[in-house]
Amino acid sequence: MIILDTISELLPYGESKQVDQVVSSAIDYEFTDTRDAISDLDSADELSEHIDFLYSLAKITGNDPDHTKAVVQERLNELEDDYPAEEKSFFFPRKKLRK
Repeated sequence: MIILDTISELLPYGESKQVDQVVSSAIDYEFTDTRDAISDLDSADELSEHIDFLYSLAKITGNDPDHTKAVVQERLNELEDDYPAEEKSFFFPRKKLRK
């Protein structure tokens, strides 16, 4: 992770102000460039976990998670649209037929 690498480089030198800036920048990125932040997430599980992460981060930082949740939900919908109905059963188990 770029953020952790940057923080690791700065802390030994007592650069706490710069660490605060790096963390603040990373938080802003999650809430303002959400689409870019989730561009490498390709599964419903990853995206759902990211929504949970955003809610946790919002509680700590006071940011409003509603817009970011909508962006992630939009990406989830796109993933569902990318798979034909036959392939969805691979991701979403079909109900067993009763005999």
